Amino acid sequence: MQKPSLFALFAALGAASGCSSRMGQVEAGGKEGAVSFDRIVEAVGKQDAIVFEGEGGSKVLVSPRYQGRIMTTRVGKVESVGFVSTDEIAEGEVHESFNNFGGQDRFWLGPEAGQFGIYFPAGVELKRDLWKVPPDFNRGPFTVVEKTPRKARFAREMSVTNYTGTRFKAKVEREVGLIPSERLKDELKVALPRGVSYAGSYSDNSLANAGDRRWDKETGLINIWILGQFAPGSRAVIIAPFKPGDGPAYRDEMYFGKVPADRLKLLGNAVLFRADARKEGKFGMPQARTSGVAGSFDFEKNLLVVVKFDVPTDPALYGNSAWVKVQPDPYSGDLFQTYNSDASSGKPPGRYAFFELESVSPSRELAPGESVRHRQATFCFQGDYQALNGLAREVLGVDLDDVKKAMF
Repeated sequence: MQKPSLFALFAALGAASGCSSRMGQVEAGGKEGAVSFDRIVEAVGKQDAIVFEGEGGSKVLVSPRYQGRIMTTRVGKVESVGFVSTDEIAEGEVHESFNNFGGQDRFWLGPEAGQFGIYFPAGVELKRDLWKVPPDFNRGPFTVVEKTPRKARFAREMSVTNYTGTRFKAKVEREVGLIPSERLKDELKVALPRGVSYAGSYSDNSLANAGDRRWDKETGLINIWILGQFAPGSRAVIIAPFKPGDGPAYRDEMYFGKVPADRLKLLGNAVLFRADARKEGKFGMPQARTSGVAGSFDFEKNLLVVVKFDVPTDPALYGNSAWVKVQPDPYSGDLFQTYNSDASSGKPPGRYAFFELESVSPSRELAPGESVRHRQATFCFQGDYQALNGLAREVLGVDLDDVKKAMF
């Protein structure tokens, strides 16, 4: 079943709130506005903002108030790698369904829909106007447990109920911090080349059963869901390498329908997908096919973004978020997902112009006190095109000249 448009939801929320006509961070189609890193810090609130000082003038912004999310990164000549909606921040936590403040690494729980989904009240129709992000990670701060110049740790207790009425009491712990360039050899098996500015960050997340009953797959399981929202570009491309194997390398029809051929293409063992915020679309990769890394390249900014996420060695269960009431296999979901919004309309245009790079943890049966972990890291490189092309070949297995030829 095709999932209703999230962009339509965003537009409806914006109209209902009487939102201002300011553009937020980006204009329709992904053109950068004038919002600087410092302006985003001001919007978040200097008393709340945690700013990590990276290498070569790079900075990473984290907000405890907005659920401990990594808001954005400044690297090289790019003021904001992440998408941040300063309009939404100015309005405050006024949307019961979804406060879309943005952020290049935010914490959610899954699955979204199906009999074990947690974004719809029990028994209702799976319709856009009834979709709702559970309050415990839609509003309210995460508690700061520790803060140093290079990392911060947060915690929050949560309660969610799935579509069949099973309630989960959970404790979430989340650590975010910097990844220095000397760790690139361990993380990505590369060294930082000359002529390239760099900033790296990570989130390491834990979801524990804080209740008094075992979480059982027969009554539903929940999982960690890390979503990164990034500023789009008219010449930006998502790059998702995959491993050889059985079954489809990627799946798109189960989300928003099949992505048009001019917007999604195969290049060797990688999927290319436009990241321009001009047409809504999404695809995912199952555990058996994802390589554990994905990324994007913006040919106008000479900006390479790489995300690296945990992929268990042994096969695991992954929550299925397809919008149907009863799924034949509720644990056949994708480990990696990526989404491109459509910001060509809405009030105001461009308010929700972004693309996403997402990953999820396994859905595990947990006894009280047991937990599951999931880490996602984001590496931002900006500068000399040829040096970036070398990084793209080593990390993502593609030549950027071939990407450009295929997509433009």
